[in-house]
Amino acid sequence: MPSPVSTAFHDAVARHLTDDRDMMLDSARGGGPESRELERTCLLARFAIDWAAVAVAKSREGSNGFDQLRADSPECGGAIEAAAMAEARNPTNDPATQDICLAAASLGGTLKSVDEVAPLSRNSPAFRCVSEDAATILVALGALRDDPDWICVEANKVLLRLVNPSG
Repeated sequence: MPSPVSTAFHDAVARHLTDDRDMMLDSARGGGPESRELERTCLLARFAIDWAAVAVAKSREGSNGFDQLRADSPECGGAIEAAAMAEARNPTNDPATQDICLAAASLGGTLKSVDEVAPLSRNSPAFRCVSEDAATILVALGALRDDPDWICVEANKVLLRLVNPSG
């Protein structure tokens, strides 16, 4: 059975793609013990924060609130949420970048709600929300780049990494 986190991310990205690009998207894979889903969620959050940092850098010069963020555990969610909200309120960011920042804030808020010792069934809604927010950030950055093929390439890179998140 494929990873629920990988599947949610795959499906969220695919919803934003045209049929011809959807066919370029790899299948969701990865399995293993439930504990790996937390690793996958944090890895996906790291990618999303990196994409948000790129979006802000495209919008304006200089450092931004995403540059030094980590997403190694649910405890990082509060810092992500705070930095993303600060960036969303920054008037020098364009509206599309502000939307990306709001998605990153949502991701951070959801990540901090994950219970590291709870069973998968209890965290599944949060894992799905993080996957959805990450897909939103990826697709929005692809639109800013005006490069829909990049979305598929980047999503496939992430899907491959989600197979073995600690490797």
